[in-house]
Amino acid sequence: MYKNHIGTEVSLQYYYMTEAHARLCAANRSLTGIAYRLLASRPANAPRDVVDAGLNWYIAVKEGAGDQGFDVISWGKAIAA
Repeated sequence: MYKNHIGTEVSLQYYYMTEAHARLCAANRSLTGIAYRLLASRPANAPRDVVDAGLNWYIAVKEGAGDQGFDVISWGKAIAA
């Protein structure tokens, strides 16, 4: 849907974090002060060790978006592989 919205192909990057941090990150459109792991793994197949470590929520942003002022393309709970 985002591809159709902006009219071009887009690559995503996924930031895995706690639920509280995901909510802050989505609201503020900023990673400042957020503990996260940046992974290529999609949230429907998140690494088990990441989810088990409590980083079971994600924020998806356009690749190369930077740490602040980005569009949150999707966010929610991740599912362990």
